[in-house]
Amino acid sequence: MYIDKTYPFEPVSCPNFHLLNSCLGENSLAIHYNDIYLPSIRQLNDIIARYPNFQNSSLDELIFNNEHITIKEKDQLHHLASKVYNHHVFFASLNNQTCNNVNLPIINEITKWFGSLELFKQKFISVAKATNNGFVYLVCDDHLRLSIFVTDFCHTPIPYNLYPLMCIDMWEHSYYLTFLTNKDAYINNFLNVLNWEYINNEFLECQKCIL
Repeated sequence: MYIDKTYPFEPVSCPNFHLLNSCLGENSLAIHYNDIYLPSIRQLNDIIARYPNFQNSSLDELIFNNEHITIKEKDQLHHLASKVYNHHVFFASLNNQTCNNVNLPIINEITKWFGSLELFKQKFISVAKATNNGFVYLVCDDHLRLSIFVTDFCHTPIPYNLYPLMCIDMWEHSYYLTFLTNKDAYINNFLNVLNWEYINNEFLECQKCIL
């Protein structure tokens, strides 16, 4: 997904938060993007600015090769790289425009592995409701199998050789301001504004890498 993007890292372009107000809350999204996501990118860039040998590494590489990193800020670097990665995927997963997903290959794959799009959504909602302080992903493995994968805290699917297609942030800062404790409403609304074109493109990129 971000394999070609290196320092200085930049945020993904976000959808129009005002147009997503009725689904996810404009203020919630703006605070999440401006006060959590963007500062994490700045902090990550500040660290990497001091270490030229990391400046040609993608987020994937920084996360995957973490155990071989020996700088004193190793833990902070890994935390920030993972946090930025998760939020990259989360915000890229959102779309404020209606997307016709009927004929997209990813829908066929979801049907293949989950039975139907509706059954996938039911499973995703169940898993996300049970998740606290983590991210719930739709991922593809190196056999092109789709599954739902949960990461706790700021961990990512990258060390498990899983290719992220989309994710929802299940930290309280993502939903509490708008939904309080109603996680059901937050998750359902999230699934109603998915950027299917992006998700499909990610799957096709994964397919290219594997086939």
